[in-house]
Amino acid sequence: MLGVGRIEVDGPLAACAAGIEGALVAQGYREDSSRALMRLVAELSRWLARSHLGAEDLSGAVIDRFFAAGGGSSRHPGSLRMVVAHLRSKGLLPPESAVGLGGWCLSRG
Repeated sequence: MLGVGRIEVDGPLAACAAGIEGALVAQGYREDSSRALMRLVAELSRWLARSHLGAEDLSGAVIDRFFAAGGGSSRHPGSLRMVVAHLRSKGLLPPESAVGLGGWCLSRG
Protein backbone atom coordinates (compact mmCIF):
# COMPACT_ATOMS: atom_id res chain seq x y z
CA MET A 1 0.00 0.00 0.00
CA LEU A 2 1.31 3.41 -0.88
CA GLY A 3 -0.20 6.71 0.20
CA VAL A 4 -0.06 9.28 -2.57
CA GLY A 5 -1.44 12.76 -1.96
CA ARG A 6 -3.61 11.30 0.80
CA ILE A 7 -4.92 8.65 -1.64
CA GLU A 8 -3.92 5.10 -0.70
CA VAL A 9 -3.20 2.87 -3.66
CA ASP A 10 -3.13 -0.89 -2.98
CA GLY A 11 -2.68 -3.72 -5.43
CA PRO A 12 -0.79 -3.95 -8.69
CA LEU A 13 -0.61 -0.20 -9.34
CA ALA A 14 0.76 0.66 -5.87
CA ALA A 15 4.38 0.51 -7.06
CA CYS A 16 3.54 2.92 -9.91
CA ALA A 17 1.40 5.36 -7.91
CA ALA A 18 4.12 7.88 -7.07
CA GLY A 19 5.26 7.93 -10.70
CA ILE A 20 1.71 8.41 -11.93
CA GLU A 21 1.19 11.28 -9.51
CA GLY A 22 4.51 12.80 -10.55
CA ALA A 23 3.47 12.61 -14.20
CA LEU A 24 0.20 14.39 -13.35
CA VAL A 25 2.09 17.20 -11.64
CA ALA A 26 4.57 17.44 -14.51
CA GLN A 27 1.69 17.72 -16.99
CA GLY A 28 0.13 20.56 -15.00
CA TYR A 29 -2.91 18.80 -13.56
CA ARG A 30 -4.65 20.87 -10.86
CA GLU A 31 -4.57 19.40 -7.36
CA ASP A 32 -8.28 18.50 -7.36
CA SER A 33 -8.03 16.88 -10.81
CA SER A 34 -4.91 14.98 -9.77
CA ARG A 35 -6.60 13.73 -6.60
CA ALA A 36 -9.67 12.59 -8.56
CA LEU A 37 -7.53 10.68 -11.05
CA MET A 38 -5.49 9.11 -8.24
CA ARG A 39 -8.76 7.93 -6.64
CA LEU A 40 -9.60 6.32 -10.00
CA VAL A 41 -6.13 4.71 -10.08
CA ALA A 42 -6.65 3.36 -6.54
CA GLU A 43 -10.07 1.97 -7.50
CA LEU A 44 -8.69 0.39 -10.68
CA SER A 45 -5.78 -1.12 -8.77
CA ARG A 46 -8.09 -2.71 -6.18
CA TRP A 47 -10.28 -4.06 -8.99
CA LEU A 48 -7.22 -5.49 -10.78
CA ALA A 49 -6.20 -7.26 -7.56
CA ARG A 50 -9.69 -8.70 -7.05
CA SER A 51 -9.65 -9.85 -10.68
CA HIS A 52 -6.21 -11.47 -10.23
CA LEU A 53 -4.68 -9.15 -12.84
CA GLY A 54 -1.49 -7.12 -12.79
CA ALA A 55 -0.56 -3.72 -14.16
CA GLU A 56 0.90 -5.45 -17.21
CA ASP A 57 -2.56 -6.85 -18.02
CA LEU A 58 -4.10 -3.43 -18.68
CA SER A 59 -5.65 -3.31 -22.11
CA GLY A 60 -8.69 -1.76 -23.69
CA ALA A 61 -10.71 -4.90 -22.92
CA VAL A 62 -9.62 -4.93 -19.27
CA ILE A 63 -10.37 -1.22 -18.83
CA ASP A 64 -13.76 -1.73 -20.49
CA ARG A 65 -14.46 -4.59 -18.02
CA PHE A 66 -13.50 -2.32 -15.11
CA PHE A 67 -15.96 0.36 -16.23
CA ALA A 68 -18.66 -2.22 -17.09
CA ALA A 69 -18.33 -3.60 -13.56
CA GLY A 70 -19.20 -0.15 -12.20
CA GLY A 71 -15.66 1.10 -11.69
CA GLY A 72 -14.87 4.72 -12.24
CA SER A 73 -18.47 5.80 -11.58
CA SER A 74 -18.76 9.09 -13.47
CA ARG A 75 -15.40 8.83 -15.27
CA HIS A 76 -14.76 7.86 -18.90
CA PRO A 77 -12.26 5.18 -20.00
CA GLY A 78 -10.31 7.96 -21.70
CA SER A 79 -9.52 9.26 -18.20
CA LEU A 80 -6.94 6.50 -17.95
CA ARG A 81 -4.95 7.51 -21.06
CA MET A 82 -2.24 9.22 -19.00
CA VAL A 83 -1.99 6.21 -16.65
CA VAL A 84 -1.56 3.84 -19.59
CA ALA A 85 1.00 6.21 -21.16
CA HIS A 86 2.97 6.26 -17.91
CA LEU A 87 2.93 2.45 -17.64
CA ARG A 88 4.13 2.23 -21.24
CA SER A 89 6.94 4.70 -20.55
CA LYS A 90 8.12 2.44 -17.71
CA GLY A 91 8.04 -0.65 -19.93
CA LEU A 92 5.10 -2.26 -18.10
CA LEU A 93 2.90 -2.19 -21.21
CA PRO A 94 3.97 -2.71 -24.80
CA PRO A 95 4.41 0.58 -26.68
CA GLU A 96 2.59 -0.72 -29.75
CA SER A 97 -0.64 -1.67 -27.99
CA ALA A 98 -2.74 1.37 -28.88
CA VAL A 99 -6.26 0.33 -28.01
CA GLY A 100 -9.54 2.06 -28.80
CA LEU A 101 -12.00 2.59 -25.95
CA GLY A 102 -15.36 4.02 -26.73
CA GLY A 103 -13.85 6.26 -29.40
CA TRP A 104 -10.78 7.08 -27.29
CA CYS A 105 -7.35 5.80 -28.23
CA LEU A 106 -5.21 5.06 -25.20
CA SER A 107 -2.07 6.10 -27.04
CA ARG A 108 -3.23 9.72 -27.52
CA GLY A 109 -1.48 12.33 -25.42
